[in-house]
Amino acid sequence: MDERKKTSGSTAALTEAEDRQLGSMSSVLKKSVAREIEKINIEESFRRCREEVSAEDAARMYGIRIDHTGKALCPFHDDHRPSMTFRSGRFRCWSCGATGNAIDLTMKLLGVDALGAVRRLDADFHLGLPLDRPLSAAERAQAERREKVEDTRRRFEEWRSGMLRDLCAAFRVGHLALKSGRELTDAEALAVKWMAALEYWAETLGNAELPEQMKVFNDREGVQRICKAILKNMPTESTAA
Repeated sequence: MDERKKTSGSTAALTEAEDRQLGSMSSVLKKSVAREIEKINIEESFRRCREEVSAEDAARMYGIRIDHTGKALCPFHDDHRPSMTFRSGRFRCWSCGATGNAIDLTMKLLGVDALGAVRRLDADFHLGLPLDRPLSAAERAQAERREKVEDTRRRFEEWRSGMLRDLCAAFRVGHLALKSGRELTDAEALAVKWMAALEYWAETLGNAELPEQMKVFNDREGVQRICKAILKNMPTESTAA
């Protein structure tokens, strides 16, 4: 569930500087901008809370005893043998199925909504979240940098997915051409010629680490040109942009 949909209550207001900048705007527009700033503050607070407090930290804070094996009695059902485990910042009960992060655990333990859980974690772990104040200039700059990195990652993943599809399609053209036993078209001959490279590029984009994938990305114009030449007259999906 989207955590923003589970929140309630008000957060930070506009700073004085922002309020002056919006002075000439209509009250409706000012409210709209204020809501957008509030949304950014909430998103930043949830992100930091998830990153800075693990479910195990929250469990210990709120009275759950964790044994030497890292397990605990689950507080959400009548547990007699420790069935709750903690890993990668999250918790999981292998008996009743309860699972989630520190926010989810705090919500269930304390009976509060998501924003209430974040407020409690903020207070108990002294996180200094921007719940009732505007983001500082440094926090805003950091949030913008994260958004740019995430946007770059998202666009790369879109390219990688499309390119991987085209590479597999081009390799298949060559594979079927070799089995056909007939005279090959120019596109099929090209596919056969580049089969080893097509397989290498597809394997790299599908399974290799990011540095190796980036080598293919840096050579993308040549790779895409070869795929387009092979697939241009074939009834396949369009090649990667």
